[in-house]
Amino acid sequence: MSQLFVNSTENYHAGNKPFSWNYHFYVFDEHNPPHFHVKYNEHTAVMEIKTLNVLAGYLPAKVRGLVEEWAELHKQELLDMWETKDFHKIQPLV
Repeated sequence: MSQLFVNSTENYHAGNKPFSWNYHFYVFDEHNPPHFHVKYNEHTAVMEIKTLNVLAGYLPAKVRGLVEEWAELHKQELLDMWETKDFHKIQPLV
């Protein structure tokens, strides 16, 4: 059974077109490696925190690039949340 601890939406503008993606933290028993879930429209992916590799699913290249940029900036914070289970929202890309 999973439990949702963080659910956040990041909003961006690409030219004149706004778009957003969601990230989620779930905790599962014995469910490594540390990762987070991303949802963009009908696409979903699971991304490993340390490598930022997509473990499952698919994201369009533009969205994956933004998620990777955001996660790289907050990698230590993401890992700390995974380890401590002290979940909170993280600053968006500016």
